[in-house]
Amino acid sequence: MASRDSDSQKTAARDEQLICLLRHAERLDDVDMSWLSHKQMRKYDPPLSPSGREVASSICEHLRLDTLGVKHVVSSPFLRTLQTAAPIAKCLSHSQLIVCNGVCECLSEEVGFKTQPIFDQQQQTEACTGLSINYMSDPCPVFPETVLEVQDRYRAAIQMVADKYWPDTVLIITHAIAVRTAFRFYSAPPLNGLIPYCGGIVVKRGTSEGKLKFLRTLNDIPLSDAMPFIENKIKHSL
Repeated sequence: MASRDSDSQKTAARDEQLICLLRHAERLDDVDMSWLSHKQMRKYDPPLSPSGREVASSICEHLRLDTLGVKHVVSSPFLRTLQTAAPIAKCLSHSQLIVCNGVCECLSEEVGFKTQPIFDQQQQTEACTGLSINYMSDPCPVFPETVLEVQDRYRAAIQMVADKYWPDTVLIITHAIAVRTAFRFYSAPPLNGLIPYCGGIVVKRGTSEGKLKFLRTLNDIPLSDAMPFIENKIKHSL
């Protein structure tokens, strides 16, 4: 009887899916504007700053992502998201990183884009050293996009990832607008302030046909306060 109860508990646990969305760590051009003046191509695709790399290497432990049972790590194709996702995947003992174009940055003039992005696959491979990269078949969005089009794209991409990997827990490393979109459409509390670097949200659904709904922010603290909390914790532990 105990064994049957145990099997039932496992089935119940398996029939609830968690989707975690996390903004990438600090980008280099936010702290070193000279990078833009020296960069001739792909100015829209900055790497992480030294501080961002440090946080990315520690974020898995400090967000206790291992306790969520993450089975798949999915990333936007941008360098800053890959550099955030790769150490997380390694921390979770994954051998593969999944790249999804649908969760890439907003390709809008309103956020500074002026052209269709072109990605350097060799640079992507170097950012994910030690991991194999699995590219999902979704096409890259086409510049220019409106903000409304971007929001619809994020919703569709998140749903696609959730359906593809049901009932597994999935971590998606993406951009601020994607996390904000998740807050808006999955019945989350109102946001105060901007989405911080490495700010995140967890949504869930109970069945494969169910709707994704807000569960909590990562850290169980207000999202707008997440990054100072993480940075202070990391600095005091190094």
